[in-house]
Amino acid sequence: MRIRTLAALAVGAVLAATGAAIAAETIWGTIGGRAQQQMPLAVFPAINGGQFYTMQQPKQLFVDDFGTGTLNIISRWGVNTTGGGGNATAPTSSVGLTTLGTGTVAGGFSQLSSQLIFPDKNPGYLRLQTNVNLPAPGTTGQYILFGFANLNGTPTGASPCNGATTNAVAFGFNLLGKLEAITCASGGKTLIADLSVQQSGQPVQISPGIWLAGCGCLPQPPDTASYKYLIDFRGDNINWYTEATDGTISRVAYTSRGAAGPDVNQLALSYLAIAGATPPAVSSTITVNQSTVGDTAGNPVSAISSVSGSGTGVGSLVLKTSPGSLISLYATCTAACWLMVFNSTSTAGLPTSGNPTTGGTALNNLQECIPITAANGLASLNYAPGPYEQFSAGITAAISSTNCFTYTTAATAFIHGTVQ
Repeated sequence: MRIRTLAALAVGAVLAATGAAIAAETIWGTIGGRAQQQMPLAVFPAINGGQFYTMQQPKQLFVDDFGTGTLNIISRWGVNTTGGGGNATAPTSSVGLTTLGTGTVAGGFSQLSSQLIFPDKNPGYLRLQTNVNLPAPGTTGQYILFGFANLNGTPTGASPCNGATTNAVAFGFNLLGKLEAITCASGGKTLIADLSVQQSGQPVQISPGIWLAGCGCLPQPPDTASYKYLIDFRGDNINWYTEATDGTISRVAYTSRGAAGPDVNQLALSYLAIAGATPPAVSSTITVNQSTVGDTAGNPVSAISSVSGSGTGVGSLVLKTSPGSLISLYATCTAACWLMVFNSTSTAGLPTSGNPTTGGTALNNLQECIPITAANGLASLNYAPGPYEQFSAGITAAISSTNCFTYTTAATAFIHGTVQ
């Protein structure tokens, strides 16, 4: 029995509940936007009766709509660089967007990555949604990459997965101006799908485990307007989606085997614009209007780094050498003491022992101070589930034997902090 609509499915469920003949049969049908994109839906008898399995709405892990007009490099964005000897433009923000440009010199690049490294959520998925403006289709001389990627080193337009992006699950706008779905692994690029061509109404297998999704559409937008791009990612299954001019979202490519994915599934959210060996005459840009990462596994915290001091006791501990957020911190001292947290990248930024502290949020200021009132006592700070305490330079914890107003280095402690 085939039921094509949700309304009909609901009728079938009612019939089953009233003891009709279909009670012992699987009730199944399809849902979706385009006729060619409809997906199977089923309610079936199981050990405990009819069971209906659905995926959770993704829970937010990261979001930035660039609403302040200033790039947040304290708690959201980390890698924010240009290089390659060209005149590429670093991420340039105004209210509601930030723009990366290739420049017009071969090898120039601009890149932006989140501070967070998002771990694999299998059996759930990481969900990326980003709204971006790309160059017009057919624009040549650049490679633009956006999605999940670990960026480092110096990228090249001809081989965007070499050097800078050894691992990625992303969209690409290539040297010929064609939209692609790609992965990077072992320094090499795997083309999952050429999204500049019209897709048929049914999925087409390109190679084992790699598919054009069969949206019955042309996935690459025809103009430079802002469109949504989505990726559902886990180690053994990846789906790419694009928005059409009529606002519908279609799955346009997917992999069903881990071999087609990256070597490492712990990836940042990244944007990258590179000028090719024959660079564009006018700088090619990607304008990012919004970035969101969620997960369907329901994990409340993602991609945190944890640092702990020696069990024999330390007087200070650098938790983070760059801007970031303090999630939690605790310490236990060998004698009564004060646990301090400075906006410092290293212990060199702390006051000299015996000198006063300066409270505030500027570089090397004291931002937190709590007493540990007795030997082997314990004090802690906990900002979970957020918002976390933000530090504009770095995060360094230290122990004072006097009080919050004077830093004296006689005491030692075990210190443990969780930061991002």
